[in-house]
Amino acid sequence: MATGSATPNCLPSTAMSSSPPRSAGCCAPTSDQVSFKLDCDAAVPGLAVGIAPGTASYPGLAIKPLGEGWDLSGFGHIEARIVNTGTTAVGVNVRADNAGGQEKDPWNTERVHIPPGETATAKVIFGYQYGLKPGFKLDASEVVQVLFFTGKVTEAVSFRIESIRAAGPAGERPPVNPRDVRITPLDGHLLGGAVVIDFATQIKTKDG
Repeated sequence: MATGSATPNCLPSTAMSSSPPRSAGCCAPTSDQVSFKLDCDAAVPGLAVGIAPGTASYPGLAIKPLGEGWDLSGFGHIEARIVNTGTTAVGVNVRADNAGGQEKDPWNTERVHIPPGETATAKVIFGYQYGLKPGFKLDASEVVQVLFFTGKVTEAVSFRIESIRAAGPAGERPPVNPRDVRITPLDGHLLGGAVVIDFATQIKTKDG
C-alpha cells in the first residue's frame, strides 16, 4: 500500500465505481500515518485505507474534486459504504466540507462504528450531523472535499471505501424520531372533555 503525502494524489478517471472502481477526485492524506491504495479487483473494489499508530488526533484521507468543488445541490445527502478490513473495531467519521477555516466549522459529519470484517454505510444529510442533529448549513453546490477520519490510533486500523455517492432529494431532512413527537391536548384536556382514551395504548398499570 503506497504511503500518502500532503500532495493530493489524483485517481485515474477509471477509479471508484462498482466494477471497476470509478472516481471524480483526488486523495490527500491528512498525516504521514495514513496510506492508501486503489483496489481495481472487481471482487473487492474501492479505496483501501490504512492508518498506523501515531500522534495525529484525527488521521484520515480527504477525497477532493478534480475542479473547484462538487455541485451536489440536486441531492440531499452523501453516503459511503465502508468495510472494516482490520482485526479491531473502528469508528470512521465521514465529513462533507465547504471551503473555510476551522473557526467556522463549515462541514457536516456522521460516524459509523464497524466491527472487524463488517460493512456499514455512513450517511451525511446536508445541514445535519452527529446523530442527524441540526448542524452547519452546508452549501451542497460547493462541496470541496469528503473526509474520512478516525480518532487517535494506538494500534493499526484499516478499512476499504467501496463507494461514495450523492443521493436523496434536495432539501432532505432526517426522519422524525417518534420520541421527539409532542401532542397539544384538545382544549387543554388530558382527560375529559372531548378526549377519547385508548386504554390499550395509553393506560399502564403497576403492581397488579
